[in-house]
Amino acid sequence: MHLHIYQLLDVPASAINFDPFTRKIYAVLLSTSTTITGNSLVVIDPANGSVGSPIQVGSDPNLLSETSDGNYLYIGLSGAKSLSRFNLLNQTLDLTVPIISTSVYSSGNVAASPSPQYLAPTRALPWNSGMPQA
Repeated sequence: MHLHIYQLLDVPASAINFDPFTRKIYAVLLSTSTTITGNSLVVIDPANGSVGSPIQVGSDPNLLSETSDGNYLYIGLSGAKSLSRFNLLNQTLDLTVPIISTSVYSSGNVAASPSPQYLAPTRALPWNSGMPQA
């Protein structure tokens, strides 16, 4: 019989991503977060339950996608209507691009490709579809 001990952390994340290379969890927090600085990214160490210092990433982060080589984490920013690239090696934002949408369609989730130069929207949603926007 195995005994597992769990710990509850007060991190009101809008999205999380487990990094298999560092075995850490990355979480983004919306601007409405009050327990941890909003509009930020935090690193959580699941081994000891520690939450790192918040890193400001932009307005209302709500999507995360890591490249297969573990070098970059893409962050969707719904408030800024943009996509930022966070360099996991030096822990800094190094690129932000606007997301262009039309009055009819907007992008849904994004997926990082094996090559860090490319990103792909995984779906396009009509603005009035009633589906939750990512």
